[in-house]
Amino acid sequence: MPSPELRRAVVIEDDPDIRGLLIRILKKQGFEVTGAGDGLAGIAAVRATFGDD
Repeated sequence: MPSPELRRAVVIEDDPDIRGLLIRILKKQGFEVTGAGDGLAGIAAVRATFGDD
């Protein structure tokens, strides 16, 4: 099984219904998922999830 680091995702989508659907699908596939509702929140989520390197 891949390491948990390889199974993380950030969903950036302004429509909460679509964002929720994508998050549920990815979680069912074994991903640790963070959601963000806009680009600025998405950048912060990516940095928090994957680092700022």
